[in-house]
Amino acid sequence: MNGSSVADVFGAKISVSVPDRGLYLVIGRTASPAALVASFKGQVVLHIPSRPGLLALMSVPAFFALRKHPEILHVGPISLHTERFNHFLELVGLNNHSQEEAEDGRPS
Repeated sequence: MNGSSVADVFGAKISVSVPDRGLYLVIGRTASPAALVASFKGQVVLHIPSRPGLLALMSVPAFFALRKHPEILHVGPISLHTERFNHFLELVGLNNHSQEEAEDGRPS
């Protein structure tokens, strides 16, 4: 037996896959972490104006590296319910579709 004994007994093959990139909340201790996120090939999606934080698309290795960085107060994965988030964007006027509808008076 070369793998897990339970897997071997049942003839199972076990594999774990991790997404290439995920959405993370990143909060800096004193300054915006945007430069740090960029240095790990992350992409800033949204700046949080009330504190030095942002939402970023990053790789899992970048997440683990930033967790240990002294300039980072907090970093953690987040998930969004896409339909609810799009509805929220429409309500606050940040959805491109809502803006287009308002400009030409017809749904897109």
